[in-house]
Amino acid sequence: MLTTLLKTLKPKQLTAVQHSEGPLLIIAGAGTGKTTTITAKIAHMVEKDGIQPEHILALTFSKEAAGNMGRKVGELLGENRDVQ
Repeated sequence: MLTTLLKTLKPKQLTAVQHSEGPLLIIAGAGTGKTTTITAKIAHMVEKDGIQPEHILALTFSKEAAGNMGRKVGELLGENRDVQ
């Protein structure tokens, strides 16, 4: 699923997902695809870079958003689990 999603990203989103040198800050307005970019980034880090999910910190503004992101990452990785 991750490969399919990567094909749909805009160039700046794909650049953010593939970024691997140092910290990354994503700032964008409402409806611009931040959640899609962040969930793809996390899945990419796990699948392509071999980073363990428990070593990744992603912050959101609500428990609901965090739950949604965890489910989406799990779906992208093809796993039947929430990434917390």
